[in-house]
Amino acid sequence: VFKKAEGITVMKYINKLKLESMRSLMEKEHIYLYEAAAIYGYADPNYVSKLFKQLFGYNVTDNHG
Repeated sequence: VFKKAEGITVMKYINKLKLESMRSLMEKEHIYLYEAAAIYGYADPNYVSKLFKQLFGYNVTDNHG
């Protein structure tokens, strides 16, 4: 039902919300990717970097912020 309404799976929707919040946090607080990833419950910053690339179209590195 959710996928029909939103066009994406629940997990992708949740990841999108988290990544948008992480991007904002990194920009405002000038923190590293691995710090933002930990705050939002991601253990692997490399995985988060891959998700960023898929969603925003650019690579995020640990020195971003």
